[in-house]
Amino acid sequence: MIRTRGLAYAYPRGQVVLRFDDVTVQQGRTLLLRGASGSGKSTWLALAAGLLTATEGELVVADQALASLAGGARDAWRARCIGFLPQRLHLSDALTVADNLALAHFAAGLPVDRPAIAQALAALELGALAA
Repeated sequence: MIRTRGLAYAYPRGQVVLRFDDVTVQQGRTLLLRGASGSGKSTWLALAAGLLTATEGELVVADQALASLAGGARDAWRARCIGFLPQRLHLSDALTVADNLALAHFAAGLPVDRPAIAQALAALELGALAA
């Protein structure tokens, strides 16, 4: 579940402040973010993923108030609780696709689930890239 109330973000120099509509997205539901370039879609996603910190308002994701998490705790929460693919994906050329995906498990301190990775790649018809 994602819930925002009074959410706003000011860029470091404070020149642009983005204010976002209040949103509640129940678990298992879908949210469409639509708007012109520069309207804050990517910023909202980065806030919801805990990559940026809101300057105002309340943001709760997966029953966690993100304002209560600092630095490393926020990173650990992200690795454990959500999946996030940024606009610019950073993968290691030295690893297979499957091994790049396994890094998320490793970063979260979880055992690598190779069957789940293989299943996801097969569902996307990318199984040949696993090796």
